[in-house]
Amino acid sequence: MTTETCNITEQINKSAENLVKMRPAYEEIIPFYRELYLAQEDSKKNLDLSPVIIADDVLKMRKENELPLISPEQFPFDHKHASILLKRLCTIAKKRAPALKKSANTILEAELDTEQLFNDFIKNNIASIRETVKKLAIPEEHLILLAASAIAPAVETGAQQLAHYLEKESSAKDNTTAWDKGFCPICGSLPQIGYIKENGERHMICGFCLHHFKTGRTGCALCRNREKDQQQYFYSDDEKEYRVDLCNHCKRYIKIVDLRELERPFYPQLELVATIHLDMKAIEHGYSNLLEQ
Repeated sequence: MTTETCNITEQINKSAENLVKMRPAYEEIIPFYRELYLAQEDSKKNLDLSPVIIADDVLKMRKENELPLISPEQFPFDHKHASILLKRLCTIAKKRAPALKKSANTILEAELDTEQLFNDFIKNNIASIRETVKKLAIPEEHLILLAASAIAPAVETGAQQLAHYLEKESSAKDNTTAWDKGFCPICGSLPQIGYIKENGERHMICGFCLHHFKTGRTGCALCRNREKDQQQYFYSDDEKEYRVDLCNHCKRYIKIVDLRELERPFYPQLELVATIHLDMKAIEHGYSNLLEQ
């Protein structure tokens, strides 16, 4: 079952319900992310975004050079509704995520320049983000999670609007792009998770804008190395819907969900959360999901 086959809210709820039953170890974390993703979906109704227009000559140049359409900092975002969502997410964290409760409360009580904060995230201004973290005296990963989640609906909506600039396969029935590169064709970011469709095609999901794109069935999805002796994977008979692709060339990994083995609604972000144990196993064996080693 793909993301287009049922209402997104229903998809999130059913996916979360099934995952909690199947993975008791995640029974505390999944409800938090369920509410976070529901809040993000709800916020999309009120977004006021300026469309990103790409000039014909720029579009032609980018396609000829196999470059992404835009860079992450070019995404527009709705500061007003991102700020509202940030407060909502902090409130959810206070109720649902004990580890985040103190940080969420600090953010709610602080007089933050949220427009600057969101600009820092869009532009990946690490130095400024860390200065904010220092002032708030909270863990960096907590601020990154909550602030990035607040701008995510705008970024995803922007990517959906930009997708019409990409060439689709003539037989395609969805909004998936064929792109045999190790980065997103819209924003150039790395994929965060992949999946295999019923026909055996392998698809990736961008870690920043959440655009879905088809990549080659074989080889590393990240560095595109196709040497068979450099490619490995691991899986468990107890979790046949998951596998982890490993590349000994770039020493990176990516988690893959095999939809042919899935008998529940597929909501990729929840599958990402419910497979942290696979990340730990890959990292223990010396692999990373980051570009830098």
